[in-house]
Amino acid sequence: MGAIAQTLDSHPLTPADTSSPRATLRSFVSALDKGLAVELQATRSYLSSDRLYSNDAENRLRAEAGRFFAQALETLDLSGLPPGFREVLAVEQTIRLSEILSRIDLPPFEEIPDHGAMETRAEKRWTIPNTRIEISLIEEGPRKGEYMFSARTVARLGEFHGRVAALPYKPGAAQRFVDAIGPYTSADSLYDIYRNLTAGLGIVPGRWMVNMPS
Repeated sequence: MGAIAQTLDSHPLTPADTSSPRATLRSFVSALDKGLAVELQATRSYLSSDRLYSNDAENRLRAEAGRFFAQALETLDLSGLPPGFREVLAVEQTIRLSEILSRIDLPPFEEIPDHGAMETRAEKRWTIPNTRIEISLIEEGPRKGEYMFSARTVARLGEFHGRVAALPYKPGAAQRFVDAIGPYTSADSLYDIYRNLTAGLGIVPGRWMVNMPS
């Protein structure tokens, strides 16, 4: 499966580091990048074949990618999402956040406050410059003491995504994924590829769904 998948295999239950805004943002970006790299291996193998459905090797790769995506999802405070739709919306909001961060300018990680810096601040939250995307301290409940993308940020990701969707990707994993899948799909963004694939409910072959008109 390659070095990326093997790294996760050795510690499959490793949680995201959410000890500070810096750690949380780094965890999200790193997990998404690794997950997309593994997912790309599976998707390219499948789409370059003449099979209607993925084979066992591709499904194993997708399971590995799913663990990385789960790590990214751990950085989002989902408490503001409707309980009955939380599981589905959580995945969609994670992809939307990835789409946003792949298009806007982010400060260098060393300029984002770490745990020590947050200890000295009265306000226990940090906002990505020039946005309303905030990472804040959870002060009660099972995630108490962790820094997560705030519930109000998660609730507005659809709005934020709509504002940046026309911007080009910055160089990175999302751009590589979309560029590599480009010859097989009419979709021009990670979010549209996701929507096309999930519309088939796993029943309609992915190669048919990925080329559906937007």
